[in-house]
Amino acid sequence: MRKTVLFFIMLVVIGGGIYLFTGKFSGVDLGLLQFVFSEDKKVLAELTEQFFEDIRFKDFEKAASYHSQEDQERVNIPKLIERMFKIKPEVLDIMHYEVTDVELDKSGYRARVHVISTVKMLNTDNVKEPEVIIYWQKDDQGTWHMKLESSLKP
Repeated sequence: MRKTVLFFIMLVVIGGGIYLFTGKFSGVDLGLLQFVFSEDKKVLAELTEQFFEDIRFKDFEKAASYHSQEDQERVNIPKLIERMFKIKPEVLDIMHYEVTDVELDKSGYRARVHVISTVKMLNTDNVKEPEVIIYWQKDDQGTWHMKLESSLKP
C-alpha cells in the first residue's frame, strides 16, 4: 500500500515539474504568484506590455524609447502603427492586448513576442483582433531593444 501511495506522489511531483517548465513563458501563473524560469522571457513580456500600454495612451515618444538609441530619432511610431493596424493612430482604441508567447533563439540574443490584441476604430463598430509579433534584440550590455520596424510592418 505504501509503495502505491509513494508511486502516486512521485507521479504528481514529476507531472508538476513538467507543467512548471513547459507553462507560459516557461513558468506558471497562479494568480498573484508567478513562477518564470527565464528572466529574459519575463522581461520581454513586461516590455512588450509596456509598449502596448504606451501606444494605448498615445505616448508615442515613450513607445519609441524601446528602440535602440541610434534608431529612435528616425522611428515614426504613428506611421508604423497605421501600417500595422490599417487604422490612423488618432482613431485607434486598443481595448485589450495579451502576450501569448515569448520565444528566444538559441543564442539568447534575439526574441519574438506574440501578442493578440483587440482594437476598435473610434466612432464605428469596427472591432479587429490583429495578432502581432514583436521582435527584440539584446545588445552587448544585455539590454533588450525592439526591432520596431520589422515588428510593426504588416
